[in-house]
Order: sequence, then structure tokens, then C-alpha cells
Amino acid sequence: MLDIIVMKASKFYEESSSGYVAITPNWVFEIAFDQIPRLQFGISRDEGFANSYCICLGSICFGATKKEI
Repeated sequence: MLDIIVMKASKFYEESSSGYVAITPNWVFEIAFDQIPRLQFGISRDEGFANSYCICLGSICFGATKKEI
């Protein structure tokens, strides 16, 4: 069984963020809404996490971050 928690991004990040996150044991998935339309693809690495992937199409951004195990 897959445990998934869905919450507002602002609650997860503890800062002003738009959108929502879905949290699984190994991944954090995010959908966010931006006021500035853009076309962007990014790969980064944040402290406490493995690789993070993001794609923004217009004003909607989709992200996936793998948790370090």
C-alpha cells in the first residue's frame, strides 16, 4: 500500500507558497502556480534531498524531489 499525504505547499515549506504537494515515503511531488509565465526545466539538489526535477509551462510548475534514504 502506498502512503500519500496531500497538503498545501505553504504548510509543507512553512513559507508563503502557492500550490499543493503530495508526499510519499520516497518522493515529494509539487504543483505550483506562478504569476510570471515561463518555460523552464531544471534539475537541482537541495540539502536533505536527492535530485529535484522541475518543469514550468506557462504559469504552472510541476516538481518532483527524491528524498535521501
